[in-house]
Amino acid sequence: MIQKKSYSTYKELLNEARNNRFIIYGDPYDCINRFESISLPELNYTFGLIYYNLGIESQIHVLDDAPILLIGFEDKIIAINYRIDKELLHEKVSPFYEFLKTPHCILAIFEIDIYALNTKCEIIWTLPLRDIIEHYSLLDETKISIRCANGDRFLLALKDGTTLSYF
Repeated sequence: MIQKKSYSTYKELLNEARNNRFIIYGDPYDCINRFESISLPELNYTFGLIYYNLGIESQIHVLDDAPILLIGFEDKIIAINYRIDKELLHEKVSPFYEFLKTPHCILAIFEIDIYALNTKCEIIWTLPLRDIIEHYSLLDETKISIRCANGDRFLLALKDGTTLSYF
């Protein structure tokens, strides 16, 4: 179970990180208004996040078959091997929405981008869009349907990101 704790200031979170020896992810030189420590007691792992809250809470996804955490927050996704405290992936894109797990990949849905990752958190394919994603849904676990604010609609194959239809 994921446990989040909020702090009032970066300094407060930094003191907690020093006392409990955990890493803080995010850029302290950016405009930030959210300071969190996130604990996964069953994994005996804690880390901190600092970011500008755009109205969407940070999201954590624990991979089933690897010691990897996927973290989505602000306009970033980060993959961490929690056994060795190693950052495997760090992408800054557009505002992050959520992770979707499929049989073919893990999708990171952003405001105007989609990233597909394999179970090693390597990027399989990406789709940059011209406008904000308004709606998306998985279809029979092999495709994703996307509708953008400008009316663009896509149907993509999850396996490789191939556009099956555009209308």
